[in-house]
Amino acid sequence: MDSVWFSRNQLVHHGGNLNIIHLLWTICSRYHELICVWLEKVSNLHPVWHPPPLDSWKFNFDVAIWKSLAFTTIVYRDYEGNILFVRTKRLLLLVGEARASLFAAQEVFLILDVPIILEGDSLLVMDSINQRGRGDAWQISALVSDIHRLAHGRDNWKFEHVKTTKIKVFSGGFGNHW
Repeated sequence: MDSVWFSRNQLVHHGGNLNIIHLLWTICSRYHELICVWLEKVSNLHPVWHPPPLDSWKFNFDVAIWKSLAFTTIVYRDYEGNILFVRTKRLLLLVGEARASLFAAQEVFLILDVPIILEGDSLLVMDSINQRGRGDAWQISALVSDIHRLAHGRDNWKFEHVKTTKIKVFSGGFGNHW
C-alpha cells in the first residue's frame, strides 16, 4: 500500500509518468521481503504447552476471528496433559477476547476445590482481569466486572497471559499454543 501511495504522491505532487511495471516490481519485492521475515520468525517458534502444577487444571482459551465472525474454544487439561473436555462457542466480533475469558470463567465456575489456571493470549484482557490495566480497556469493563464477580472468593483461580506463538488464521483453527 505504501508503494501505491508513494507513486501516487510522486505523480500528483511532482508530475511525471507512472511506471506501472516498476510499481508492480516494487510491490512484489516488498511482499517477498515480508514473507521471508515472517517465515523466519514463525520457523523459530516452537509452541509448547506447559502443564499446570500437580493436582490442578489448566483452561486454555482463545478466539478466532474471520470477517464478521468470532469463535472461542476452551481446552481443559489436567496436570498430566490429558484433555478433560473441549467447548466452543460463537461470539460477536466486538470484544471477542474478553468474551472468551468470561466464557472460560463461566465454564469453570462450578468446579470447586481445584486450583484453576485460566490462560489467554490477550495481554490487554489479562491485565484488565488482573487489575493491572490503567482503565484504557473501557470497552471490556463490563465483561471484566462479570469475570471478577465469578472469581470472587476463588483464591485458587489464576488468570495468566501466554504469548501467541503463531499467526492466527481462521482456516488453521484454534490451538496456537495448545
